[in-house]
Amino acid sequence: MRTIKKTQKQKNNSFKIWIHRIFSVFLTTVFIILVVLCLWSVYNGYAQEKWNMFINKFHTTLGNIGFELNNEALITGRKRTSEAQIIEALNIPQNKLITTLDLNRIQENLEKLPWIKQASVRRQLPNILHIYLNERKPIALWQKEQKHFPVDENGDIVNSMCDECVYLPIVVGKNAPQKAPELIKALEKFEILYTRTISAVLVSSRRWNLYIDDIENGVIVLLPDTDLTESLKRLDDLQKEHRILDKKIRKIDLRQEDKIIIKPDGKDAIISDKKGDK
Repeated sequence: MRTIKKTQKQKNNSFKIWIHRIFSVFLTTVFIILVVLCLWSVYNGYAQEKWNMFINKFHTTLGNIGFELNNEALITGRKRTSEAQIIEALNIPQNKLITTLDLNRIQENLEKLPWIKQASVRRQLPNILHIYLNERKPIALWQKEQKHFPVDENGDIVNSMCDECVYLPIVVGKNAPQKAPELIKALEKFEILYTRTISAVLVSSRRWNLYIDDIENGVIVLLPDTDLTESLKRLDDLQKEHRILDKKIRKIDLRQEDKIIIKPDGKDAIISDKKGDK
């Protein structure tokens, strides 16, 4: 029988394979040991303790170089929301790091405040917090059971009074808040009428009666349920041409398109044509 001897090259390849296997076993063993150590440290709280120590040191370092907020913020757009309400909504502890603030939580808390429609919160490193507010605009006061509630530009009721609210016209009626924006928008086109309208009563949820200058002794203007702006223009023309609101008039009826009915105080009604001429 012929004996076949291994060449030197074959011997070298066998040695490399043997070394590779030993190295693979070594790496696998090391990996298993590391996994076991990690599981042990997690189970015994050692890893969490070391992580907390690292985080605390990191926060301390940030505080030392000026990243503490000190409960201060730059606020833009605040008109009707008090500083106390904003501070309570921010709820930022003393010496809080700006990098650890939950901006989403702050924004949600701000938007829960009565006058804030939308809020945006941004941080500017190292220690400035910017707050941008978009507040509701009050347009009227809704009278219900001798109480008054602000109404915003969307017809929503705001459960908080503001300084400027006391100068707003009062609207009365079940659906008055929802219909108030249309009325106020039309009135604002005629400065004289807007400034002199004290109250507006919604009749049958369809049309308005305006009370000019005084609820008890002022002029009552009966508006139609359509063409609100056009009917106010007729009244504005009457005031500019005849100063009708300054006369001893109790009631002006604008509900009919082709005529205007004017009732003087203590006298019979006067029927005028569309232009207001007798």
